[in-house]
Amino acid sequence: MKQVSPELDAEIDGILQEIGSRIREKRQEVEPNYITFAENHDFSRASVLRIEQGHNTSLRQLFVFADALDIKLEDLFKGL
Repeated sequence: MKQVSPELDAEIDGILQEIGSRIREKRQEVEPNYITFAENHDFSRASVLRIEQGHNTSLRQLFVFADALDIKLEDLFKGL
């Protein structure tokens, strides 16, 4: 995989953090307890935490989380 500049790396990290925050906010509206949310949607607890903390994830996993939260994927990226 191609190396990215530190600036781009920092920008990507910031975007992932913001997407994670948006997912956490929506999840808390749906289910305040992340463990219950994970169990109800067949996610591991660790994957919920990783996504919400803005760790690197796949586009596929973002689609699955958006579907579980009944939101459009593009809403997670709006304004970024």
